[in-house]
Amino acid sequence: MADRFLMLFASEARPALLSHLTVASLTLAAVLYAAPAIAQHGEEFIFTPPPGMVAMPVTNRQFDTGYGVSFTDGSIPVAGTSTHPCQIGFKLNAANNHLSRAEINRTTSTAEWRSMVRGIIGMVFAIQGERAVTVQGYRGIELKVMPKAGTGASEVRGLMTMVETPKGRMTSVCMTTATAFPKAEPRFRALPRGARLPE
Repeated sequence: MADRFLMLFASEARPALLSHLTVASLTLAAVLYAAPAIAQHGEEFIFTPPPGMVAMPVTNRQFDTGYGVSFTDGSIPVAGTSTHPCQIGFKLNAANNHLSRAEINRTTSTAEWRSMVRGIIGMVFAIQGERAVTVQGYRGIELKVMPKAGTGASEVRGLMTMVETPKGRMTSVCMTTATAFPKAEPRFRALPRGARLPE
């Protein structure tokens, strides 16, 4: 599923991206389904798990630096193909380097940008809710999602957060069962607060 999604995005979605903010790396819709592909680069992205969470480095084609996150009390079951309920990471994007925080925030606050993100994520996930978020002063988007396909997809729920900086993109993706999601949601939402974003 991940490879087909990436090829579709590269061939069809990229020409439609906004001229002031390249989000071609927003292929996180497949992040929990992607096989490990690259080693940690140890860039400036640092993640300190909030209380009740533990993190370990992971390799994932969607991140230059990434972490798998679990919950110390074991109360949140894993869903999907990941070995962790959550992953969080950062992907460098040189196309963002000339942008200021103000320019990024102006773009990511627009209905056009949010619609574009929903369109990309909506290829793989049914979007069940949307919320604006701010991480380290950068505005982004949080989406509640359900996979459209796959074994047991209707019983999986997730929360995704995307934020752009002048260095690239932070993504957090958490998936659990539908029954566990209501209690897990506030804990998933806390995840980006442990991130230190490169800028």
